[in-house]
Amino acid sequence: METEKRACSSCKYFIQHYAKIGLKIRAVNCGFCNTHSNKKKQKFDVCSYWEDAAVQKEERKKSVKETLELISERLNDIAMILNDDKEG
Repeated sequence: METEKRACSSCKYFIQHYAKIGLKIRAVNCGFCNTHSNKKKQKFDVCSYWEDAAVQKEERKKSVKETLELISERLNDIAMILNDDKEG
């Protein structure tokens, strides 16, 4: 079971390959390892570079949330400027 948890498909370095099948884009059972090795990997391979993708996903969510908050602040600033220009 540990091997399944540490498979490439759950690794933060695994970049999934996709293929167009009919009119849809679908994940295929391979990709590549985005470490310095850049080796082609099967989805269920396991290697010494494995790191939990869930950690990266949480970090990405936090970063997106912070970025959206900054964008919201800037949009509010722009709206105030536009309202001032409209009134003035």
